[in-house]
Amino acid sequence: MKLKKTKIRQGMAVILFMIILCTGCGNAVVSSDENIQTQEKRRNIPQSQDEGAEEENGVQSATEDDITAQTNQQIKEVLLAAAARKQEILNSATDVAYTGTAYYVSEKGSDTNSGKSENEPWASMEKINKTQFLPGDAVFFERGGLWRGTALTAQEGVVYSAYGKGEKPKIYLSPENGAGKEKWSLLEGTEDIWVYEKELKDCGNIVFNEGAACGKKALPFYDGKKFYKQFDHTKEYDVRKELTRDLEFFTPGDSELPTVLPFYPQFYESKGKVYLCSKEGNPGERFASIEFLVSGDIADFMYARGCVIDNLCLMYAGGCGTTGGNSDVTVQNCEVGWIGGCVFAYDGEDTYEGGVIGAGDGIKINGQNHACLNNYVHDVYDYGVTAETGFNGEFDPQDNLRFSGNVLERCGGGILIFNWENPANPEHLLKNIVIENNISLFHGYGEWKRFEDYQTSALNFFEVPNANENMVISNNVFGFSTGPLIYCKMPEIYYPDFQNNTYIQTTGMPMISWETTGEESVAAEYGIAEAVILQDMEEANPVILISERSYEDTEFLKTLIE
Repeated sequence: MKLKKTKIRQGMAVILFMIILCTGCGNAVVSSDENIQTQEKRRNIPQSQDEGAEEENGVQSATEDDITAQTNQQIKEVLLAAAARKQEILNSATDVAYTGTAYYVSEKGSDTNSGKSENEPWASMEKINKTQFLPGDAVFFERGGLWRGTALTAQEGVVYSAYGKGEKPKIYLSPENGAGKEKWSLLEGTEDIWVYEKELKDCGNIVFNEGAACGKKALPFYDGKKFYKQFDHTKEYDVRKELTRDLEFFTPGDSELPTVLPFYPQFYESKGKVYLCSKEGNPGERFASIEFLVSGDIADFMYARGCVIDNLCLMYAGGCGTTGGNSDVTVQNCEVGWIGGCVFAYDGEDTYEGGVIGAGDGIKINGQNHACLNNYVHDVYDYGVTAETGFNGEFDPQDNLRFSGNVLERCGGGILIFNWENPANPEHLLKNIVIENNISLFHGYGEWKRFEDYQTSALNFFEVPNANENMVISNNVFGFSTGPLIYCKMPEIYYPDFQNNTYIQTTGMPMISWETTGEESVAAEYGIAEAVILQDMEEANPVILISERSYEDTEFLKTLIE
């Protein structure tokens, strides 16, 4: 997915705000003293008085330091609430209903067991995927267990959850921990490029020490025969010359790729060597854990109407955490992290990414009657949670979708709702979509950046009409993204219903890109940002917090939450 860079409209902020004050135009934003006070209350900023009033009433006006301190306190409360919600999700108990047979899976089990009790559990994901369950059955993975290298293929009407004590059961697509001196060898003729002992599928990223650091993926263009520099297809890619940054890596995965463009590598079992630049010696010695985000999705419910994915930890995959269409699927109480980044397509006609198109969402839900509830989604190449349709002209109805209670952090974007059809087809509507009580923070930041100046949003509808009816966005927190918090270019007839949301952004950073702002984004400044949120978006009771410090100011954040 692509979000083009946005200009920030901030130079006219003060002038426009003064015009609103003087004319009292539009909704009751700042058209009277009472309404000015109302807006101050909404963003919880103390209102200043003139000096004469101060002397007469003996009241001291709020200083800039007072305003900053109060804003920081409110941001602190939001961050603490996000941390508390995250812990609730990570430690959530199993509470699911099922009507059929319960099956159990444990690392200590055996596929020759009956699987029908905790004392006779199965062992492998392969056994789960090959067994034909009935709607109403349930499969419980033992907490604290780890299953690697094989995706979960969900079945119709089946509940997948956890039993026992401890951390959520882990399902990693990463085939193995790549730590170990003996697993890496120095590439001949180089001083710091290391080759892994096994060939692997294309990797979206490589994660070190459980997220303490991650790789920098090289993206040369493949024409069906050779690799070339990403933005110069006349120069061949030479791994010995091009891998120069610490932890930069290249995974060609080219053993079985087609020779005619465009094509989609994730549909092939093609493998290749793993090349990694490590400036501090053998990576197998340098790190205690090395996880490979190999191509593929972790949990697929494409043909699993009515299934439930509950209390699982889905990590380290180059495709999506969960994906599928159909209807009546619930994904809840899960941790989904370090997802995406694999090459989605090699396309010589693409100019935005040099013909190398990446992808990978955390929780991707397309269809009808789906729910995405109380999940912690973090460190994703593309969007944390998404519902989209209309790709390649194929429209699948999107109706009755609920995204609620999720915490989304450090993704390529927070929430994406997207109908590719442009112009809009009034017969193809996104219907009854509820986005509520989510906390969507820090997108475009963190260890994993798609590229240095990447701008992204906490909630994104892209630059298409997104024809819809009854879309409600309420009681969410949208904060600290590298691009506008909200990116929406829908015509007025399709505006969503915004209610009671909180917006947090760094001063001068893009805050809102709306249909009325044209090519530009409204900057994070009081007055003009409020005017767009209250007038154009017609938001009911927003809270708007402008921070003088950036998310990247780690000392500032540390001070807030200590």
